[in-house]
Amino acid sequence: MGNKSKTLIISDDIGVHKNVRFQKLLDFVGDNWEFYILSYWPTAYNFFGDIKLYSIKSKKQSRLNSIISHRIPIFPDSYLIHLQEVQNHLKYLLLSETFNNCIISMPLFSQIKLAKYIKEINPEICVIADMLDPFSFYMRYIKNNEINKAINMEKEYFPFYDYIINLNEQIADKYKEIYPELSNKFKVIEYGIDEDFINRIKSCLNYISDNPFTFLYTGTFYKNGRNPKYIYETFKKMKGECQLFIYGDYKLALHPPKCSSINYHHSIKRDELAKVIASANALVIVDNEWGYQVPGKTLETLALGKPILFIYNNEQSPTLKYIREARGVVWAKNNTEDIMKGIEKIIGGEYEEPYFDYSPYTWEKLMEKYQELLL
Repeated sequence: MGNKSKTLIISDDIGVHKNVRFQKLLDFVGDNWEFYILSYWPTAYNFFGDIKLYSIKSKKQSRLNSIISHRIPIFPDSYLIHLQEVQNHLKYLLLSETFNNCIISMPLFSQIKLAKYIKEINPEICVIADMLDPFSFYMRYIKNNEINKAINMEKEYFPFYDYIINLNEQIADKYKEIYPELSNKFKVIEYGIDEDFINRIKSCLNYISDNPFTFLYTGTFYKNGRNPKYIYETFKKMKGECQLFIYGDYKLALHPPKCSSINYHHSIKRDELAKVIASANALVIVDNEWGYQVPGKTLETLALGKPILFIYNNEQSPTLKYIREARGVVWAKNNTEDIMKGIEKIIGGEYEEPYFDYSPYTWEKLMEKYQELLL
């Protein structure tokens, strides 16, 4: 047996409910890989394989930085004030170990700067940015000064990365358009489907009642970008005909009105959610109004084998690629008239037999693509 390939993962959080993507990678690659995880909050988790966990910040420093970050706006995120501390840990690890790869998780865009620092210490290491969202065209950035700052950071630090992983093809294509000289660096690895969760739902023996017919939405809403106004207005009119059940956590201002046809609940554990999904007659996917991001769990929802009410407005949305691959989806623009028609079609059975070939999006398939990038 030769030496194990060593990979360093830098992340904001690793745990049972955080960074499932990396957990799946660690579980998939097998015994010939050795992983080091440098994280702000490295919680206990039963990983398979050879894993070493390192914590970045002390409790004392954490409290001080928390006070600063809540009082002073920091771009791109408050973790920028931890960057020197991260670099100190990085320097120790890079000088004491010979790493083949370094994966930088980027829900924290401030970490984009780390590639340059890593390459200065070890230019041979393969550095990968795992971007959960695009940076310079992130849907929450609407001010020109924020967008320009993000573009300048990308221009400065993207060249130091060997690969930049995006969650869908539209994000990767947009980046290739902006940075054609870096086009070979941009790769697409979607967020995977949890087959165990799907099988758990399908194995549930819950009795599905058609009286009243139930729709289920699991996710969140936003005032700008995914507003539930017309959804609420439509279902409020459906008294006695159907009910909408919502599971998710979001601001009180976006909670539904009190009425018999809409039932709101906070997020629940996955085991409990499986039973709720199994008992629903139909599911609801609400797309983003703009941007290049696909709402979380879209692929998983399509794979559940139930009719789906897809509510959208953006004709250029990256979500449409996956919706078009599925059967049993009723499309509705985000207005009361279209949503009403969509509800009536699903209740009346006016849809194809639900089907979605999710085999290309299983964690196993996606982690095969991930492993191909690693040295």
